[in-house]
Amino acid sequence: MIELLEEAPYEHLSVTDLCRKSGVSRITFYVHYGDKNEMVSEWFDEMFERASAIFNQLEAENNPEGGAVESCLNLLDGIFIMQEEYGDFIQSLLMEKNPYLAFAYYWYVLRQAEVCSRPFIQEIATLYPLAMTTNMICSGVWGFVRTGFQGHYPVESVKAQAKELLFHLLQSDILSDPGAAAKSLNE
Repeated sequence: MIELLEEAPYEHLSVTDLCRKSGVSRITFYVHYGDKNEMVSEWFDEMFERASAIFNQLEAENNPEGGAVESCLNLLDGIFIMQEEYGDFIQSLLMEKNPYLAFAYYWYVLRQAEVCSRPFIQEIATLYPLAMTTNMICSGVWGFVRTGFQGHYPVESVKAQAKELLFHLLQSDILSDPGAAAKSLNE
């Protein structure tokens, strides 16, 4: 699929194209997948399983206390590690090349990041509805990183700046009610 995506957008690729390129019969393909979208969904799920393992490792190494902000930063580090490990596939997901796949991947990552970060962001006692807050943080950081990569800024610089931005955002009073933690302790 990755090789074919260099030649044509995802929307123009057929199961026949995939089978021809990989040397697999259509019957074999359909034994494993209902269509090419199901195959891509399985890739996304495999990537999420790997991302979960990376996150759990980062948590064990960097956050034994289970701090909310540190967990969010580990989640971001995990996403960066995934980008490196699945670089070829992720490069084929650029909006300019494959809008359908880029959109599907964006929403998949956004949903997973929202679900994974919800307990940590909830711990911060946000002023705004939890789903809206997690979505805003995830979308904002994603846009920040994507724009940095598109601008050809050094990867390590983009990573460091994204972590710094996320850290300051989570530490600020913009999203949280500083009195909420004190109120809940007094109740």
